[in-house]
Amino acid sequence: MGHNIAILCEKPAERGLDENHTARLEIEECIHFHQDDFRLVWTTEEFLALSDDFFSAAKKLRDIGAPPTTEHMLQLSGRMFDHKCMHHDRIAAELTKDGTIHMHFKNLRLHMTKMDFYEFADGMREALLSLDKIMSTTVDITSDSVLKPGVCSEYLEMLDKYCAGEFPKEDYTSMAGLRDLKDWYERHPKGDNTTEADLKREDGMLPSPWCGTPPIDVSRRYLFSLYESVKQWGYAGGPFNGDLMPVYKYENGSTYLKGAHRTAVLLKLGYTDVEVALADKPTGWGL
Repeated sequence: MGHNIAILCEKPAERGLDENHTARLEIEECIHFHQDDFRLVWTTEEFLALSDDFFSAAKKLRDIGAPPTTEHMLQLSGRMFDHKCMHHDRIAAELTKDGTIHMHFKNLRLHMTKMDFYEFADGMREALLSLDKIMSTTVDITSDSVLKPGVCSEYLEMLDKYCAGEFPKEDYTSMAGLRDLKDWYERHPKGDNTTEADLKREDGMLPSPWCGTPPIDVSRRYLFSLYESVKQWGYAGGPFNGDLMPVYKYENGSTYLKGAHRTAVLLKLGYTDVEVALADKPTGWGL
């Protein structure tokens, strides 16, 4: 399952924060495994179980030797835990007191300089557009089998009223309304420290399931500006510059459109078959 089919982005990386190739284990409220610029977080139970697995895997590797490069994976060990991993529900970026960046994805943390972070973010933007092209498919957004965000019906009612002239006239043809929502998310306070909150989580859940809901006037300006943008430049045109809506396909076969504002606008403008980026759960990673 490690055989690549496409490189979505690639660029040179500067030397990391730790100039030496190092590894260390620490214990605080849990076990931290550091190697160079990344860290994994384990509970004590996970660490003890994984330690046993590493010992048995090392013995197996010594017995069979290093296999030749192949598309087929040879599993050295495997385990199913009876609980979720720590911080399994979290994606975050944090600015630390020393000016470095912590990028969290579930129980993995990458430690970056600000230069690392800018290069990483630039690469992810490129990778997203590359992935959109590879994963693009067409979905009938009017189909009952395609699930829409629940707030779509509310946005469609707003658009009906907007088209009927029931809202005060503003210039929604400029890009200001599209920037308003982005600016709100960027400026919305997200806290300055997660350590205490992390320690108080129940069952590893985040303190809050959502960082906040934008004010209705901000959401409405964005919706109406988006409507005018799609009318002028079309879907994924103009300021969206080829950015496709993602569609999530779940194991139960359901398909979910992500992007309530754009979904509502496309439905209002009479779109049916829409090019989207399909994201589904790959098979073959389980034990």
